[in-house]
Amino acid sequence: MATKNIQIKGLASVMSDYDCTDGELHIAHNCVNGGGGLQAVRETTALQDIDGYFMESGNDFGELLFIHKTSHGDRYLATDDDHFLFHYVGFHGEYSWEQVDGFPQSLVFDEGKYEISAVGDVLVVNYTGGDMAIDGLHYLRYDGEGYRYMGQRPPDIPLEFQMYYDNPKYVSGLGYYYECKATENFDVEDDVDPKKLEDRQKSVILQDALMGLVNSVTADAKEQTKFLNPFFVRVAYRMYDGSLMGMGNPVLMLPNTDIVQPYGSFAPTTTLSANPAMMSGMKGDRTTFASIIYRAMNLQMRNMDTSWQQNMEQWKEVVQGVCVFVTPQILPFATEGKELEQTAYYAPKATTGSPNVLIQGTFAWAILPDTGEHSETASAKNTNGLYYGDFITRGEHTNHYVDFWRGFRRDVSREDWYLQALQDFRLLKEYSLDEALAMQTDTWTDVKRDGGITALDTFEHLTDQYNARTIYVAQTMQTYNNRLNIGNVAKREIDTFPIGQFSCYAYGVGLQTDVKVYSEENGIVNMSSASARDWGPMYGDYRAFPAFFCYQNPNAKVVEILETSTGGGEKRYFTLKRSDYINGACYLGGNGYDWSGTSAKPDIVRRYEEQQGGKNRLIQQTNYLYTSAADNPFYFPPQGVTAIGSGEVITLETATKAMSEGTAFGTTPLYAFCTDGIWALASGTDGSLIAKQPASREVPFRRKGSVLGIDNSILFLNERGLMQIVGQNTRLLSSDLSGLANSISTERLPRYADIFRMMRPTYKVETILEADEFREFVVDYGTRLAFDYTNYCVYVFNRDNGKAFVYDLTTQMWTTCDCNFVSAVPSYPSTVMTKKTVVDAHYLNMVHEFSLDNTEAVDGGFCFWLTRPMKLGEPDTLKTIRTLMERSINSPEFTGDKEVCLWGSRDMREWHTIKDVWKGVRISGISGTPYKYFVVAGWSRLNVLNGDRISRLDVEYYDKYTDKIR
Repeated sequence: MATKNIQIKGLASVMSDYDCTDGELHIAHNCVNGGGGLQAVRETTALQDIDGYFMESGNDFGELLFIHKTSHGDRYLATDDDHFLFHYVGFHGEYSWEQVDGFPQSLVFDEGKYEISAVGDVLVVNYTGGDMAIDGLHYLRYDGEGYRYMGQRPPDIPLEFQMYYDNPKYVSGLGYYYECKATENFDVEDDVDPKKLEDRQKSVILQDALMGLVNSVTADAKEQTKFLNPFFVRVAYRMYDGSLMGMGNPVLMLPNTDIVQPYGSFAPTTTLSANPAMMSGMKGDRTTFASIIYRAMNLQMRNMDTSWQQNMEQWKEVVQGVCVFVTPQILPFATEGKELEQTAYYAPKATTGSPNVLIQGTFAWAILPDTGEHSETASAKNTNGLYYGDFITRGEHTNHYVDFWRGFRRDVSREDWYLQALQDFRLLKEYSLDEALAMQTDTWTDVKRDGGITALDTFEHLTDQYNARTIYVAQTMQTYNNRLNIGNVAKREIDTFPIGQFSCYAYGVGLQTDVKVYSEENGIVNMSSASARDWGPMYGDYRAFPAFFCYQNPNAKVVEILETSTGGGEKRYFTLKRSDYINGACYLGGNGYDWSGTSAKPDIVRRYEEQQGGKNRLIQQTNYLYTSAADNPFYFPPQGVTAIGSGEVITLETATKAMSEGTAFGTTPLYAFCTDGIWALASGTDGSLIAKQPASREVPFRRKGSVLGIDNSILFLNERGLMQIVGQNTRLLSSDLSGLANSISTERLPRYADIFRMMRPTYKVETILEADEFREFVVDYGTRLAFDYTNYCVYVFNRDNGKAFVYDLTTQMWTTCDCNFVSAVPSYPSTVMTKKTVVDAHYLNMVHEFSLDNTEAVDGGFCFWLTRPMKLGEPDTLKTIRTLMERSINSPEFTGDKEVCLWGSRDMREWHTIKDVWKGVRISGISGTPYKYFVVAGWSRLNVLNGDRISRLDVEYYDKYTDKIR
């Protein structure tokens, strides 16, 4: 007689039944080996701080989506039957689920088409439902009372600009202007005979004197925040973290320029005294009286969109103010001290009948015919403008008006010297959001700065925004280090743009225009449009074009202009070129660009009509990762853009601890799971991520819930089973189950179902999971992952069949259990689940969590286990078991029923029932046919509170030898 003590283990650890050790299990249901034998799987606990229910659900179940840890406490985000976004609120001890205020009901949460993350109190919902109008990132903010839906981006800043004279003066021959005037008397040296001076020498003398006058006038204007020379102006939002975003396009302002070249001519007025010695060469008169008159102008802006106040209401806590930036003024003349290339002209100009010109921003506008002298009455009708003709007095005159600056003008055909200024915007004025919203559509506001702009170079610098006109649509996102990371990104061009940020107000113009900008990236053509009233850039004729035009997409190719106010206007197309100085594409009239435009439809427009059918398309960047600014999920800077391998990003996941064997700087627990492997992402000093060599070539399933981060590793599911990645090492946790070659199944055990129903009359035997079903279970689309932090167990559950495989990370053993999880949301140090429960014939979705405090067991503690074939140490020897006893640890109060059943086989194909015992744990008095292999099954009810467990089997047996003396 031999005896053997068999320790009960977990599910299979050896593939073959012939090689497995005694005590390994083929079924362990609702019980797990925690190190001291089989004990009941603990039931989850309904959250105590909320009522635990969503609502009665019918067949479609609302589910918990996300737990938002705000500065006001944890908020629970869920969906109802119709899949609208709700959140849980409590008030005076009463709790309820309330729909998120303002959230668009058109965002129907179809399974697998949404994802939620958060940065601080800002909640980010990423929707990929296929409706391009709403696809992408949506932002909500919790303010302590509820969620406020903000939208996908702040509304564009609808401000427009003009140049303006305050208190204009009237001077005969010059019209109305604000005078910045400087004068100087200068002599020719005593030993110089003016009669012998060449014109070039006279010009050098004039150059030195007049340049000094220019510096004097310029300094005076800067102190008053007035502008003399061309510059660019641009607006941006000041965010809650002090950063800048929502930047408008730069607008070119052109004070003191003439109509000949609206983008570049410099036109102050210069006078010399009558009959000066320098002009006549008379030796006796050496003194010349010279003056220079600039038209110093104020920068003004106003609101052009009455709906701005309403659209900005949801962004007030995020947007703090509106900033106006300007570039240093652009000198259209040379200041290097070089000699003039031609003689300055001193003779008075003849009257040519040139029109008077109104200067208001980006253009010169002909408004009145030339009538000789300007009348004060006629000019007073348009006091917000400046009139000047060719600045030459008519008839007999005593002063010589000098076109001195002709030789100093820059040759704009050789370099984009205007566009170079775009790289140096400086803060001119910052308005609070309330101040900016209070601006009226019919009232202009002077943009002034205390102390003037004498030290503009020391003011705050504006860094150009990347992808300013883009909506991001991501397949996955993850928050790490207070930065929002989105992967597998598609970009959608915003289909409208604010016309006020592209031009200036044109007084009295009245033109109505439709403007379209066509861009192309990765073979995809998109279009953005705007409609304008009184649009500034039109230059008298809708077929002409402004001096400057910029669109914030470097891939923009063509802009289309259609003047509609006169009816049936002709379309004109103008070429845009990628800028070296700003993240966009620009048009600059006359500098190698298409000045006149063309009515012939460009190829890009034809391709847009063929590709789009009027709808913008997504630009796919499947292997790209975008990282937002710190604590600012609204902006993704260029340094945060990372290309990962050449595949497609499936999901991003992070653990709570760095997954690195060392402590080197830059190690992170953030990994990108891609179609070409798993990539480790190291963090740079600026928060950007760097993709290292892939840690593994394993690829997870492309479905929700198949990747899960835990304390110091990441778990994921693929065709091989349950995988774990720690640092650079990947291992298969389900090797005990994956590829299992079982010769046994419960269908081959006689009376198995009948004996089972004796214990559980209402239980469906076929729903009990067996070890070799794991691979089929994993590949099912409804299978998800959950982590029990308190018991350190991984749940591989299926939301459709109510079952789960459970892996104990401590003992590294598997089991199965009843599990009605619908969804699982990590909320360290716990996991919160939506659990489907039947109460009074109604389905209720309850909010549960894993907890050590629960005292109940799954299914009331009912457990079932079935061993793999036991050989009792001698696999090829026939044996007869005389006594079998289950060794249990039970409390004295234990009254539960137990069942033990024994089967035997000689070939692992045909099995025979040997004996079973009801309400007992001991089988004895066995005799009869000997067998080589034995299988034992047990049913019992274990109490978690009392620590009930099943530890081992004690077997007494003897060998049945043949051809030997007994």
